[in-house]
Amino acid sequence: MGHTALSTTTRHPHLHALVAGGALTDTGDWVSPRRGFLFPVKALSKVFRGKFVAALKQAYAQGRFAPPPGRSSLDGAAWQALLTSLYRHDWVVYAKPAPGGPAQVLDYLARY
Repeated sequence: MGHTALSTTTRHPHLHALVAGGALTDTGDWVSPRRGFLFPVKALSKVFRGKFVAALKQAYAQGRFAPPPGRSSLDGAAWQALLTSLYRHDWVVYAKPAPGGPAQVLDYLARY
């Protein structure tokens, strides 16, 4: 997976993550999904956005949120505008099966 030419001209913050393709039961047994991924990708997009914004709110409440470059602080109105902007757009989770196996995945992620 590479980046398109568009990515050089528009701002699109993103991250890469390695996510397990299954889950452990209460008894420690590994469960693999019957087909596709463990969670629906559209649902994962919404959950990820919610968790990210919740962590951002917690950091802000604890005084650990750094304002954007060029601003010394982020007051109430600007903070609310930022939160609104985070929900204005769909967040996209792009998921694909690991190509080849763990070593290839780690090699790919190491380039970033």
